[in-house]
Amino acid sequence: MPEQNYDAGCSPDARVAHSPDAVAAEVGGEIILLNMSSGYFHQLNAVGSYLWRQIAQPHTIAELCARAVVDYDADAETCRQDIGAFVRELHAHGLVTIDS
Repeated sequence: MPEQNYDAGCSPDARVAHSPDAVAAEVGGEIILLNMSSGYFHQLNAVGSYLWRQIAQPHTIAELCARAVVDYDADAETCRQDIGAFVRELHAHGLVTIDS
């Protein structure tokens, strides 16, 4: 299991996975996350829910971006920035792990 380093960056090769502390529930097509250790919860929008489903198995930031560009017909640079920010936010709250 990857070490949890809450100060980790988001290089394209960083592998992202669900945290063992995170519990997810789907409500109305969107996902609500709960960190069981801290009690922090976070509701994901449709795109965040899509990304959460993608990392049910660990993926690199680059792999997530490549999939999202195709599935959402998005600009690659915007996608990279948005996914990086998303991963950093979830990581800061202990909801994902990042293995650099």
